[in-house]
Amino acid sequence: MGRRSQRAGDIGETIAEMTLRMKGLKLVADMPTPFKVVARKVFRNTEWVRIIYSAKVQGDIRAVVPGGRSVLAEVKAHENDRLIYSKLKYHQVDALTRHHEEGGLSLLVWITYGNVFTMLWPIPGFKPRTSIKMEDAHEWEWEGVV
Repeated sequence: MGRRSQRAGDIGETIAEMTLRMKGLKLVADMPTPFKVVARKVFRNTEWVRIIYSAKVQGDIRAVVPGGRSVLAEVKAHENDRLIYSKLKYHQVDALTRHHEEGGLSLLVWITYGNVFTMLWPIPGFKPRTSIKMEDAHEWEWEGVV
């Protein structure tokens, strides 16, 4: 992943965390991806490191609903008018689905063009070779803790 893309993802996750707190979730925390340093170089008094990701995480954010129900959220920050299914990796889809099946609250948070859509997972009809348009994302919006 390029540095620019990583920065957009980091900003997206911060926005998603604030949104989830505003919707009433507690203990909201990001889940950093573990990595290892595989090379170090010093060039003109600047140290450079090369890393590789050493494990896949279940999602981007963990939280709880007041009362204790587990929440798993995957964040996608893309400036596009639609969220394409292929932007999700297999392990992300699998983690959201398994978490939902075990009684957890699974959310897909899509940040685009200044909008934040917090959608309940699974999303009916959202499968390979499909996408969600911005105008349709409201249909699966999670309103928050009531």
